[in-house]
Amino acid sequence: MLSKGTTLNTENGYAFVSEERVIAVDGTDSAKALTKAADILKLHGWMVAEHQPSDYVTLTSNNWPSTEITIYSIEFVEDATPPASDRWESLQRARKQAGARTIVVADVARTDGR
Repeated sequence: MLSKGTTLNTENGYAFVSEERVIAVDGTDSAKALTKAADILKLHGWMVAEHQPSDYVTLTSNNWPSTEITIYSIEFVEDATPPASDRWESLQRARKQAGARTIVVADVARTDGR
């Protein structure tokens, strides 16, 4: 794990907390890194709910019915992050730390509004 963070969002009177982890995965490109990260989770009972190749993959599990994990490519996250923000700087530090490995961003969130 290269970095981590917590995000709080509110919607319709509910608070949603998500945990973000920036991790390095052995992969030659983002699409392969996403597949590899998803394959590791699938070995532990997670199932692909949605997949946008090269951008993200969302997984759910019967063992964790109110939780979903979305794994994003670093490029997808960078495109949605304002340059010069704290998050942008954190992603750039993670890129340097990762070396030749490919970075993905894993977001773990509850889906039941708790």
